Amino acid sequence: MRRLVGRGLLVAVIAAAAALAGAVQVAPPLAGGSVPVAVTGPGTAAYYVAVRLAESLRAAGLDAGVSVAADDAEALRTVLEAGGVAIVRADVAYYAYEGLGPFREPARALTGIGSLTPALDQLVQIVVRADSGIRSLEDLRGRRVVVGQEGTVTAMTVEGLLRALGLWDDIVKVRHGVVEGLYELRMGYVDAVVVIDAVPSPLVYEAAAVLGLRIVPIPAEALERVREAGLVFFKPGVVPAGSYPGVDEDVETLAIETLAVTTADAPEALVKAVIDFVLSGAIEIDTSRVAVMPVPITIHPVAHSYYFEKGVAVVVTP
Repeated sequence: MRRLVGRGLLVAVIAAAAALAGAVQVAPPLAGGSVPVAVTGPGTAAYYVAVRLAESLRAAGLDAGVSVAADDAEALRTVLEAGGVAIVRADVAYYAYEGLGPFREPARALTGIGSLTPALDQLVQIVVRADSGIRSLEDLRGRRVVVGQEGTVTAMTVEGLLRALGLWDDIVKVRHGVVEGLYELRMGYVDAVVVIDAVPSPLVYEAAAVLGLRIVPIPAEALERVREAGLVFFKPGVVPAGSYPGVDEDVETLAIETLAVTTADAPEALVKAVIDFVLSGAIEIDTSRVAVMPVPITIHPVAHSYYFEKGVAVVVTP
């Protein structure tokens, strides 16, 4: 594994991105350009990486600019319609490729460039109050759980996960987003919030500092039945001790990788420039995983040959 950005720096970067998200009418750095780098943000680790990527593409002679989307689904649509590259979670890429959820038809033009793991892994964090007495998945039965805004890709993934864990029919579902959900948790209106985000999540960190939170573990043995339910994009994950105030031990959970994706007709220069950035040392990348697609989408042919050139094995999960 090539370790390039430490956790301390990542915390600082996320905090800076969160501050930018709170600013009023701040244009994203490197906005515009004929080659969009589409990403959700600002306020996310992925957004920071998108800015660095756009800078790198410009240095390579491409007219790149950051295109900020409301969510990963919108980021994908931007690239499918206008070209460029999107930085999105693997579940969103999978839904788009297969034509599931908000994607009405299979987007078979979608191709992978590389996995940005572990730098941008998104972990499932089932957040509860530290004084709640909720310590396991079983303790969630009968509780009020925030499962995401209805109609969003995240809500679709959360529903699939909780169904696979056998909890969906036994909880009181609150269909709000994370910001509202964490506020409601603080006020005592709900009992748990399901968050899928990089660690540390700025929103969860802020809530933990004020309130005192616990992350409910998802045991590793749950992964098999989750994947058997069709959620092939999940993998084992860990919320490291010290990620949030009060989280003093590692917490087992599940994770979703973040991918750099484009379209099948993306120019060779763009694909190679993205790979050069990914392998450059700008972010923390596991070189044994970078060319492994965690979902059954096609890797771009230029990416396939360029990785081979660089001695990196390419694998697509069946």
